[in-house]
Amino acid sequence: MLGQNARPFVGYVTSIPIRVTAPGCGSLTGIIGAFPPLPNRAESAQLPDPQRVDHLSADWHPTCLGSRSVLNLLRSDILASAWLRGRRRAAIVVAALALVVAVARALAGNPGVVQPIAFNHRKHTQDLQLGCELCHPRVRIGAHPGLPALETCAMCHQAQQGTSAEAARVTELVAAGRPLVFVKLFRLPPHVYYTHRRHVGIADLECRNCHGDIALTTTPPRRPLVKIRMANCIACHRAQRQSTDCNACHR
Repeated sequence: MLGQNARPFVGYVTSIPIRVTAPGCGSLTGIIGAFPPLPNRAESAQLPDPQRVDHLSADWHPTCLGSRSVLNLLRSDILASAWLRGRRRAAIVVAALALVVAVARALAGNPGVVQPIAFNHRKHTQDLQLGCELCHPRVRIGAHPGLPALETCAMCHQAQQGTSAEAARVTELVAAGRPLVFVKLFRLPPHVYYTHRRHVGIADLECRNCHGDIALTTTPPRRPLVKIRMANCIACHRAQRQSTDCNACHR
């Protein structure tokens, strides 16, 4: 029960949950915030969206609420909570910036896949209408499609084709008999078993299903145009009503 001289307590609270216990006064729970007077406006500014409250739990006597130590304890809890929230936000921002910097450094230090010549896929597949099998001879019969050898280029480039400097360079390489070593662009983890024969030779899937618009590129991409994920494989298998058993692709 409240004493005869007790007056209703009016305070302002924020959305910070606190619990305060004082000797002989019980515990105050579910009340969030700062009780005036706050020492200065700077502390008040740290308290978001204050809301007026006109009563407290019955086990808190106004005499206890008037205790300077209790008020100071309430204030310090609130300000500490606000400080911790600020520290968490700062930590998240710092972590995000560190991740961006790490990725940027990794990309800057890794130039990606560099090919021996600036092969123009669009020129060969669209303008000249050459089939993929000409440069990738095992695309329909093997696990790996294969990459073009110098002999493949020599079929057309013993004499210079076109007027570009790169076309002239290819003819020079053919004439000198220097081997061309193309580098594989798309790679799967070693535990994934994939065969082009089943997907291209039997299922007759188009290259762009997995490789994107590689056939439309005018210069060799440094990185894969499409990141091949298991979710893409599972979605395609389900759409085609094919097996999704783990052992079918993971060995």
